[in-house]
Amino acid sequence: MFSPLANVPIAIASSMVAAMVPVLSTAYARKEFQVVKHRIYSGMKYSMLFVIPAAFGLGALAEPILNLLFPNTDILAVHLLQIGSVSIILYGVSTVLNGALQGIGKVNVPLKNSVIALMIHMAVLIPLLLFTDLKIYALIATVILYSLTICILNLSAVHKTLGYVQEIKQTFCIPLLSAIAMSLTARISYQLIDKVILSGHLTPRISCGIGVIFAVAAGAFIYFFKVLNLGDYEEELKRFPILQLVVIRKRRSKQKAA
Repeated sequence: MFSPLANVPIAIASSMVAAMVPVLSTAYARKEFQVVKHRIYSGMKYSMLFVIPAAFGLGALAEPILNLLFPNTDILAVHLLQIGSVSIILYGVSTVLNGALQGIGKVNVPLKNSVIALMIHMAVLIPLLLFTDLKIYALIATVILYSLTICILNLSAVHKTLGYVQEIKQTFCIPLLSAIAMSLTARISYQLIDKVILSGHLTPRISCGIGVIFAVAAGAFIYFFKVLNLGDYEEELKRFPILQLVVIRKRRSKQKAA
């Protein structure tokens, strides 16, 4: 259950990489290293803008989403999705860095880093399974360790080749803070709609579905409201027609204030 849901936000980062690699290759061949660094930064910032809230959203609404897709889901599956959602962000980061390394001609480096991460993963997983009572939680913990190891190794390789230093505030901190507010809003909205307003009036699955839809809509509104007010993401949001209207309104409000 975890993998199919986790693959959805990771696909966002993958689509960004597909568009980024040819541009990076051209700029790197021309020795335009500042352009290469900016493209990597832009790709990471764009990906995290959507991957981070997706991971937090899956964690906050794990139970209703699983109950909607897989009726009578065990609570264990809910806990695994909530814990494993952390790896979604890490896989998103590593996917962008994989694309960056491919774009600058270091095609074999991501493969080597994956092998190293897998060896570390197995070295930790086997003792946990043999000598602890974590059981399936050990698998989720080591999946997170695996994705974190790949992130560190890939980032180290990009830094070594280009001197690239990852910006933190705009790329991670603001989306994380906004995603926390979004998660709280989504969870409260779901509880209010499903457990209070619709309780007893509709079948549990229909009530759950309506609650999830409204929770996602409320959470998305809060997320982009916070993001637009805390950081500078106009360039990234302009790529979406609906969000472009929000960017235009923000610019007009700034002009009126000035």
